[in-house]
Amino acid sequence: MRSTLRPARGGVARARWTVPSLTVVFHPDTRRIGGCARLVDLLDGRGAAVSRLEPVFMDPGALSGEPLAHRSVSRRKLLFEPRGDGVRLQREAGVGVSVSGAALAAPRDLSAEEIERGVVIELGDRVVLLLHRLGPPAAPLPRFGLVGDSDALERLRADIGRVADLPVPVLLRGESGTGKELVARAIQQASPRAREAFVSVSMAAIPSALAASELFGYAPGAFTGASRGHAGYFAQAHGGTLFLDEVGEAPPDVQAMLLRVLESHETQPLGSTNRAKVDVRVIAATESDLDADVREGRFRGSLLHRLAGYQIALPPLRERRDDVGRLLSYRLAAELKSLGELRRIADLAGPDPWLPASVIAALARYDWPGNVRQLCNVARHLAIASRGGRPVHLQEFPPGLFGESMTARLEPPSGAGPSRRRTPADTSIPSNGELLAALRSNGWRTSATARQLGISRTTLYKLIDRHAAIRTARDVSADEIRRCKAACGDDLEAMAAALEVSPRGLLLRMRELRVD
Repeated sequence: MRSTLRPARGGVARARWTVPSLTVVFHPDTRRIGGCARLVDLLDGRGAAVSRLEPVFMDPGALSGEPLAHRSVSRRKLLFEPRGDGVRLQREAGVGVSVSGAALAAPRDLSAEEIERGVVIELGDRVVLLLHRLGPPAAPLPRFGLVGDSDALERLRADIGRVADLPVPVLLRGESGTGKELVARAIQQASPRAREAFVSVSMAAIPSALAASELFGYAPGAFTGASRGHAGYFAQAHGGTLFLDEVGEAPPDVQAMLLRVLESHETQPLGSTNRAKVDVRVIAATESDLDADVREGRFRGSLLHRLAGYQIALPPLRERRDDVGRLLSYRLAAELKSLGELRRIADLAGPDPWLPASVIAALARYDWPGNVRQLCNVARHLAIASRGGRPVHLQEFPPGLFGESMTARLEPPSGAGPSRRRTPADTSIPSNGELLAALRSNGWRTSATARQLGISRTTLYKLIDRHAAIRTARDVSADEIRRCKAACGDDLEAMAAALEVSPRGLLLRMRELRVD
């Protein structure tokens, strides 16, 4: 009997048409980033495996590919077996694997919901994969200047191609940082108006008192100091495209002005009695829930209907997690080129890369509330922080780059005196066993552990990053915390010891997840 992996409940109906797949988030040969392998055998109830020699990873749209083929990846196998709605992972002896930041010491069952979100897998400390779901290969679409090959981005490209040549207004909906202006420009460039003006306006930045003159212009003498006329945004965009960003922030009187122009296709400059026809395609964008704003009287329903000739939803980065590696590689190359250090991309294939795979894996697990804009900032920070080939680590990232959720492992400076350092005769790095024992004996407090081992906290963080069996509070789920809390009777120290994470990191994680 044919066995299938059923779709996850609630909001994952598309899983019926998708296949559990692996996408390369990071590989020392950066040309391999973005390659995909669809694990179609899982749909037939058979197992699949990943090793240095299998499966074949292909770039989207390619007809051939190759296995991971890197010396850090074992020839022994990481096994994938269908288990109900999900997948069971288990490794053969000698395979170094981390799943979602924790070493895979025993078989682990992944739910359909986890796979839908994307599960980050590290192989041999150098290769990072994402286990997720992909639709069947489709005919390639125009790129439209967008970076990525996720299913979500391909749906966006299809929407752009579907509406670009039509003379209808378009409403772009998406979170901040998802690239709404980039999509608006892509629509313009793919339209018959490609050679005409593209005028971008932030509606939130136009004061209500100046809205009429800014949007529609003014005639000479319209007000004191207006010695010459001024063409408004609509006149500047005549024949082309007017992009109204943050349209949900427009004040009520400005909304009325916009509606009048969209209905009549005429503008009247301030201080003039003449009306002028305007030929403008309007593309509006918002991160607000305009439907709720209409219900609550903050936005005109008639204006929403005029703007939404066709609506396009832009996916947040957390819903196109398989594009994180592609985007990061692209932005890193751009930043390194601007620094005159593009050659450093090749250094990632060396024995001691300046960008550890553990950092890439953490970035792939991150939910990116600031979306692509935030990722671009992180890429710039990585490029600058690593100048001279200096390795970068998560603990060194400024908190403002990610917020508390990414830096929960950081401890405040210790008030105790200077830490004891190893003498020149005792310069060996602690073994994995010594490191784990020291952390446990010190209740997972990094300052005390560093003092016991006679190393700096920076060195300790580096060792923790490289130790596949050590996780951080960021990797602990809300359900784990609740179960542990019930078992330990609200004792934070006991909970931290049971979960094997730092007490401070656990406290920050509980606040982040709102676990009381």
